[in-house]
Amino acid sequence: MSKTIGVVFGGPSPEHDISILTGLQSVRILSKKYDVIALYWSKNNEWYLVDNEYESVDFLSNKKIYKNKLEMKFNDDPGFYQKTCQNLPKRNSTSRLWRSRNSFLQFLKAF
Repeated sequence: MSKTIGVVFGGPSPEHDISILTGLQSVRILSKKYDVIALYWSKNNEWYLVDNEYESVDFLSNKKIYKNKLEMKFNDDPGFYQKTCQNLPKRNSTSRLWRSRNSFLQFLKAF
């Protein structure tokens, strides 16, 4: 099994658009060797899980980008969470992307 790497791009900065370009390039290059999770950080400070095959033009008007919204939690089980199915009971309606608590905490320290 290969390592899983998260690539974060975007963010609420003047370099938002450049970050999208370099983030997508990184996702493509790293995907050749690793499992990659592409995490888009919007200008509104919201997080989204995006498809690794998206192009920069998709971020201009593509509403699909905003369908996989993530929630970052800082509780006893920190991590990025996403809804898995609208029809599931509330207690089972989210799943954590990061499998290791230590990996997520190391990710947060980078910021």
